[in-house]
Amino acid sequence: MIIDLTPRSGGKPARLVDMIPGRSKKVLKAWLESQDTRFHLNVKTVAMDGFTGYKNAVREVLAGAATVMDPFHVVQLVGDKITQCRQRLQHATLGRRGRKGDPLSRPDVSC
Repeated sequence: MIIDLTPRSGGKPARLVDMIPGRSKKVLKAWLESQDTRFHLNVKTVAMDGFTGYKNAVREVLAGAATVMDPFHVVQLVGDKITQCRQRLQHATLGRRGRKGDPLSRPDVSC
């Protein structure tokens, strides 16, 4: 999905620009290349998931646009790292996976 996240007046939500089939660098690059020059000049920042193909497509077609990871995927990555840390600590301290009542299963324990 291609969404325009530019703030809009009156609290209107973001605008769906297009839905393109497929998940590849080739598909996104073809879509970007099909847009007019005015579109290219107006894109300043592109927020996306961590798929490298998308980043490469944007860099090749929209050289002046900054690429950033969208907030949802940033939070997801942080959550995954916290889970990996907790699992590693549980295994190192207990020699096994955590079970109900284990100290590292408490929400107030930090890595």
